[in-house]
Amino acid sequence: MSKYSIPLSVPKISRNEWQYIKECLDTGWVSSAGKYVDLFEEKIEEYTG
Repeated sequence: MSKYSIPLSVPKISRNEWQYIKECLDTGWVSSAGKYVDLFEEKIEEYTG
C-alpha cells in the first residue's frame, strides 16, 4: 500500500476555511445568500467582466 493517500470523503479544510465556515454557522447564513455569496459573485463579475 502506498504511503500517500487521497482523501475521498474527509474534507481538507485550512484554518481560514474553518473560520469562514464557523462565521457562517454562527450568523445563520448557510444558504444561497449572505456575505460570502455576495463577495463570491462580485469576484466572479470582476473576473468575467
